[in-house]
Amino acid sequence: MTLQSISAGIDRWLDDGGPASAPTMNRTPRQEDTMNFVIYSDNGGDYHWRLDSDDGKPVAVSAGIFASADAARAAASDVHDHAGKASGVGR
Repeated sequence: MTLQSISAGIDRWLDDGGPASAPTMNRTPRQEDTMNFVIYSDNGGDYHWRLDSDDGKPVAVSAGIFASADAARAAASDVHDHAGKASGVGR
């Protein structure tokens, strides 16, 4: 399994083994959580994106499948760029 860092804070894991284990972190409540987008392929050769929390647990996944890693990365980038502007949740 290889990790390739790309723009917009999106990391790309290309494998069919699922999530990689994240290192355990000691942190204070004031530290910001770091989330990472992960692009991965399934056993059928389709691609997906997943948003992992700082402890490596998935908090969001793509609803659709993508024919290429580039297409999944573009969709994850759109979510990254526009999710903060979404409506529907009371503030």
